[in-house]
Amino acid sequence: MITRFLGAALVLACVLLQVDFTEAAGKKTTRVKEPSDPAMTFTVVRSSVPGCEPNCPQWIAAEGRIARNTGTIFKKFLAKLGKQRLPIIITSPGGDVDSALAMGQMIRARKLDVAVGGTYYAGCGPITKDCKLPKEQNGIYRGTATTYNAYCVSACPFILAGGQRRLAGSGGYVGVHQITTQPSFERVRYYETYRMINGRKKVLSRKIISRKKIIGKVTTKLGKSYDRKLAAYLVSMDIKPDMLNLLQLAKPADMHYLSRAEMTAINLVTDFDYAGTLVDGALCKKPAPAANCIVDRSFKVTVVQPSTVVTPVTKAPAFSGSAMNFAIVRSNRDNCEPSCVEWIYADGKILVETPSKFEEFLNRQGTTGLPIVIRSNGGDTAAAIELGRIIRKRGKDVEVGAILFAGCSTSRFFCRSKPDEHGRNFGSVDMENGRCDFACVVALAAGTHRSANASLKIRLSKTEMRAQIMNGSLSAYFHDMGINNMLLLFLNQTPQNEFLDLGFAQMQDTNLVQSRADHAGILK
Repeated sequence: MITRFLGAALVLACVLLQVDFTEAAGKKTTRVKEPSDPAMTFTVVRSSVPGCEPNCPQWIAAEGRIARNTGTIFKKFLAKLGKQRLPIIITSPGGDVDSALAMGQMIRARKLDVAVGGTYYAGCGPITKDCKLPKEQNGIYRGTATTYNAYCVSACPFILAGGQRRLAGSGGYVGVHQITTQPSFERVRYYETYRMINGRKKVLSRKIISRKKIIGKVTTKLGKSYDRKLAAYLVSMDIKPDMLNLLQLAKPADMHYLSRAEMTAINLVTDFDYAGTLVDGALCKKPAPAANCIVDRSFKVTVVQPSTVVTPVTKAPAFSGSAMNFAIVRSNRDNCEPSCVEWIYADGKILVETPSKFEEFLNRQGTTGLPIVIRSNGGDTAAAIELGRIIRKRGKDVEVGAILFAGCSTSRFFCRSKPDEHGRNFGSVDMENGRCDFACVVALAAGTHRSANASLKIRLSKTEMRAQIMNGSLSAYFHDMGINNMLLLFLNQTPQNEFLDLGFAQMQDTNLVQSRADHAGILK
């Protein structure tokens, strides 16, 4: 609404009048102050997981704040890609809603998939100072996708809504809050000369005297027209307009993190899966590779002549101790009977026959609900993957620890007391002497819930796991178990003849361990 203030109000026919006006001009609605995070960048990333070349999956990494011009930048970025259909892996704190809506419409028009996730770059990333990519990469970065600690909040879910498939796996967050607007307009004062001729005003001249910007109060009242605009957008994306009600559950300064039930109810997410699902190397090995599998024409396979080149062979770590065996252990804590806790103790080297022996043990004991305490210095990686899949199929929790068996010597976790008539041993969990190195880490990763003592350190070897890394089976396994791709990335970056040692903090960062257990463990 334009309001005019008259400085003089004398109106006479055929008389020259000079009037001073103040006018509210250019009224518009703008978003509130945006987050301080860096503005969103868009990059094409090619999987750096070994073994995928020359046909590797690629994706668009969209990370950062949604600015008012982000939609325009994104449109130009897509134009450069031509007809390529690459999925989008996004992490964003939100920002401008109109820009998010525009991006969502472009994404849906191209039928692109969107996943809440992040990208770990192999080498430098797009916001790294002085990052210079090798010429042969043609401006394409290398990296791995992860869901852990990724987020899509505030205005970002409107972008997620545009995806053909919309993924949000465990470890990532989707959040909403009320949208705020802040009206602003410019008050202009000007000196106008006009003449009234036959009852009509004819402006002879106009001169601006002053301008003043007026900023209104921040409000969450969007107006009916904007509410209709948002609802229409959601309906066009097959998202239920009820999503707008969820926005009201948190004030602008707060955040309502959507549960799986809420996201399912409004159809915001189609798959509760990890971002890596869209960029898995296995997609490029199918008879009909995925649309984002791109053959790198600059990749050259070097043919090595055995007669002229000798490739050094690094011996895999030697694993001491006997083959892994399994026992039912019942707590011997004072006064716990008749309801003492029980668990499965898995101790020793993982061999080729270990998975079948474990399954036979479970079938024989009928111990479907018992958690596992594991202690091992490794073994066969392929067998550990098979063992892990049995553990996950049976829905078992896994904890790293040793057992203090009743009636043993000082080094009690190295001995085993005789079982009772029911085949049970008695003892307690000793977290301080737990161990899980090399292939044992693969078995640990399978636990429905995974815990360890904060003092635990684990060791991995790229040499030992080389075959599973090269054929992609370890990457697929870690993905299925919900382990962050950082673990494999760290392992890949470890020199061939060295070990990768991880402390408890790194285990938590990679989601290998989910909780800290005290000296007695969670089974006390």
